[in-house]
Amino acid sequence: MHSLGVILAQSGQAVSLFPLLSLFLVFLILYLLVIRPQAKRQRERDAMVKKVKKGDRILTTSGIFGTVVSTRGDDVLVVKIAENVRVEMARPSVASVLASGAETESDGAS
Repeated sequence: MHSLGVILAQSGQAVSLFPLLSLFLVFLILYLLVIRPQAKRQRERDAMVKKVKKGDRILTTSGIFGTVVSTRGDDVLVVKIAENVRVEMARPSVASVLASGAETESDGAS
């Protein structure tokens, strides 16, 4: 059995792997510079959102600051945004955790 390269070489056609290798190189660079770092950031964000707990000071994706008062199930947070104002929001709507519950309690004591 002859390989494709040998058959094409015998027929007089030149075989060039350069276009195929350059296409592979473009996809490799795209993966290393764009896709892989984005996936890492997404994993870090998912872990941060999963760790949100009672007492954490958070910033939501809509720009509201608040303190987590309680959780309902795995997907709902009850957040205090002002005196006597509590809202329920989906856990993925947390943009960042500004201070954990332990930091918030120690800051309030001083």
